[in-house]
Parts: sequence; structure tokens; C-alpha cells
Amino acid sequence: VLTKASPEEQSAYINQHIGPHEMQLTRNTGALASMLHCRGGRMDVCHLAFGAETRIFAGQLRHYYHLHLILQGNCAYETSKGTVLLQPGDAWIILPRENVDLTYSHDCEQLMVRIPSEIFNEVCLEHGWPRPIEHIEFNRTP
Repeated sequence: VLTKASPEEQSAYINQHIGPHEMQLTRNTGALASMLHCRGGRMDVCHLAFGAETRIFAGQLRHYYHLHLILQGNCAYETSKGTVLLQPGDAWIILPRENVDLTYSHDCEQLMVRIPSEIFNEVCLEHGWPRPIEHIEFNRTP
């Protein structure tokens, strides 16, 4: 979708097609961002690179889970229990009830999958598994 775009252009695209967020660049040094985005059924898959150290803030995802797979560089995720540093090969799922506070290194590339919460609910119903009142939770360890 975007190649050799500014991080601001990429952020505007994400706000329009993926979900609202705020972006802060550590330094705006003419960084070039890139993004590939495709929609598969009800899920969105994005390959993202901001090209500069970037901090992303967003409120609760409400009806979505975000699965982040770090391909290159690193990403720091601020949780209520502290900072989780994600390296290449690491995966992390952000729950719908959590606020988003991520800092990407200048060389970070990631694959992000946005998954509607109703998909997990439908799987539980299909298999007869108990389902929580709000959202399915995952036990995570860094």
C-alpha cells in the first residue's frame, strides 16, 4: 500500500483503515515508512516499518485483538505490570481491554494481525467451550 512514505502518511492510513491512534517520532529525519495491508475475511494483516523510532498510543482496542510478530529490530510494549521488550521472532497479543503504548526501534519491522473478538467467541460456541462475559484472555509471558 505504502512505500517510501512519511511516517505521518502511514499513520493517517492506519487511522483511516485499521484504527485510531497517536504517533510520536523521536526524531523526524526524513524517515521513510512502508506498509503492506490486506484484508482476509474479517481480519486485517499489515507489514509495518516506520523507518524511525516511533511511539504509538491508542486507547482500548474494544472489539479487537492485535497480534504483533516482530520480524526485525525491537518493540517495547508498556503494560500495567512493566515494559515488555520484544525482539525478532517474538509475538505478543494486545487484548481488547488494554491501552496501547508501543515504542518501535528505527529498524523495527513487524507483522500485525487485527482479529475481531467475535471470531474467538464463535470458535468457543462452535466447540462448546465456556466463554467469558467480556473477552477471552490470554496468559502471556515475555
